[in-house]
Amino acid sequence: MGLLVRQHRDPDVTPEISTNAGGRFHWSGLHESVLAACDVVLILDFCRSEGRNMGWNDALYDRVFRTEELRGPGASGNLFHPELLGGYPHEEFARSYERGVQQFRESGCAAKRTCDGAKK
Repeated sequence: MGLLVRQHRDPDVTPEISTNAGGRFHWSGLHESVLAACDVVLILDFCRSEGRNMGWNDALYDRVFRTEELRGPGASGNLFHPELLGGYPHEEFARSYERGVQQFRESGCAAKRTCDGAKK
């Protein structure tokens, strides 16, 4: 899945995220004050799935972000601002990314740097 992300300067606005398969997420680019509870659940689900997928893929291609690149104000590897929604999406994305990296390393694919036909 191709992912297009546009960050906002305002920490209270969700990043604009769209995919080539499904288009733009309906919560993309919205101020946190207009998000419904179900939107927050969807954002956290996105953080879990996409964070894990990005961690796995980055580990596969040996381009893993360091912890300081995933957490905090200068976190270039995180799609979500650390102040958005109390920091929950930011932290969930970082944890899920790290989980994906760890799962890749434990999978046995790391030794041969190939998995599902992808090669380095």
